[in-house]
Amino acid sequence: MAVEEQTDVSRLWSSINATNHWGQKLTITNRTVSKLAFSLTRIGSPTGDLIYYIRKVSNGDIIVSKTWGPANTVPTSQSWVEVTFDTPTLIDEEVYILVGGTLSSGAGNLVVVYDANGADVKADEFLVRRLSGAYTDFTGLDFGYKYTYDVDVDVVPTVTTQAASNIGETTATANGNITDLGTPNPTAHGFAYSPTDPTPDIETDSVTDEGAASSTGAFTSDLT
Repeated sequence: MAVEEQTDVSRLWSSINATNHWGQKLTITNRTVSKLAFSLTRIGSPTGDLIYYIRKVSNGDIIVSKTWGPANTVPTSQSWVEVTFDTPTLIDEEVYILVGGTLSSGAGNLVVVYDANGADVKADEFLVRRLSGAYTDFTGLDFGYKYTYDVDVDVVPTVTTQAASNIGETTATANGNITDLGTPNPTAHGFAYSPTDPTPDIETDSVTDEGAASSTGAFTSDLT
């Protein structure tokens, strides 16, 4: 198991209730998420339940949710409050991770959340507010979160090939591009090629090996 997190949060930001949810907009790529935690504090005795959600950015649909429990049992000092989803869920898209629920809050009876700003903010992630079903992104701010995911799920890498170049009588340059490394990173990459077979196979035809791949992008091999 591994954890993705934004833990550099110390500023008290806002409160949540049944219509006002807070969280983070981010992309989760081919990860099976099993746990989700937020940095929270309780003030007084709010009523209702605390619920965690992961929703699709594309249409707002709930991918997975979990009721943590009564809001009046959230710790009264800043704490990581975590749920374990009933079924670990594979996610491969841009999502909202949110905390809200059926809370009824009022003056002196709140569950409050924390944010990060400045150098701690992650690229391409935004603190987000869901108010009565409408979303607002707060650029330059992050939400305090942790999610646990399974790193043992194998995801096939994605590779495209382009036309060969520098073509001679007995030589050429093969061109390809890794668009997704998959999970885990590939231990080898290259080309299979044949002077006669239009669909060469790595088991039976000539191959090149450019070694392990640790990043996406274009690559080439010299063919003979």
